[in-house]
Amino acid sequence: MNRPFHGGNLKEASLKYKMGRDEFIDFSANINPLGLSPRIKEALLDSIDLALCYPDPYCDELKREISTHLGTDKENILVGNGSCDLIYLIARTFNPRNCLILIPTFSEYEYAVKISGGSCQFFKLSEEKDFLWKKESVLKRLKGEDLVFICNPNNPTGGLVSKEDLLFTVAEGKKRGATIVVDEAFIDFVEDSDQFTLVREAVSNGNLLVLRSLTKFFALAGLRVGYVVGAKRMIKELEKKQSPWSVNGLAQIAAREALRDQNFAEKTKSYIQQERNYLKERLEEIEGIEPYPAAANFIFCRLTKDGINSSLLAEKLGCQGILIRDCSTFRGLDNRFIRIAVKKREENIKLIAALKDIFGE
Repeated sequence: MNRPFHGGNLKEASLKYKMGRDEFIDFSANINPLGLSPRIKEALLDSIDLALCYPDPYCDELKREISTHLGTDKENILVGNGSCDLIYLIARTFNPRNCLILIPTFSEYEYAVKISGGSCQFFKLSEEKDFLWKKESVLKRLKGEDLVFICNPNNPTGGLVSKEDLLFTVAEGKKRGATIVVDEAFIDFVEDSDQFTLVREAVSNGNLLVLRSLTKFFALAGLRVGYVVGAKRMIKELEKKQSPWSVNGLAQIAAREALRDQNFAEKTKSYIQQERNYLKERLEEIEGIEPYPAAANFIFCRLTKDGINSSLLAEKLGCQGILIRDCSTFRGLDNRFIRIAVKKREENIKLIAALKDIFGE
């Protein structure tokens, strides 16, 4: 089984197009376009000597910060080396025999389950329904699986499911002996995210785990920090299987400062909302591109012009130093779909200009 493909591979792009990494505008990776906050940068510079020391293996200070941020006990939290690390830990710990995955979605769920010895069943979301789902449809599909992965908002489609539908699925999963994992890696970008997140419900549900990432919203992709929220019993089980020193000391410091920097968080949400709306409106003006409703910091699009598919478009843009995500590598999608990260205004303008040239040919 081949490793899943991801965006953001500037090394590969640099070799392919014979350009320096800093010459690319990377719309293929969904990272905060504002970059690191000044507060995080200052904290990292002040703490650089900690690279000489072993990190706190339990991330106690960071867990306290997260618990304050969420309003939960720190015993309900486990920190990992990015949320992807925790996906593998969940699969390794609960060792599912059969897992249900709603597709198209993040490819690491499938890989993590399969290398842990489990099998996967797939519920393909309908293109006609904008790849969204309702509680009744998942209920009909849930037949004996002991683990279910749900991404909300979903990557790559950007679809957002209501808390009501998610909690119904959790309750039905409990009756059927299934653990539900809700991946909220992009929830911080969502307007009124408190109305959608299940972190508070996770502490009291014995079959619900909620994954959160600091990588995307706080631009910590190179440091890797994520966490999982769940009932204390479930967190203890995960702790038993976690590798020691999973999160390096500088990552722990950066994550603590990130959670304390509410001004930066508010600035990011406002900026993303503004640029997402701008980018979507400009994409809608291009005949041959149909953007879907977007809830996070990226826009999922369908290509409708004859002669242009996702691979060809990615190649044409790549030659100009612009990278997008060709979604044909996602299970459940074909070469009619792309994903575009929301970037800064001047970068978004360059993308739109390049797309207009290509689609006007």
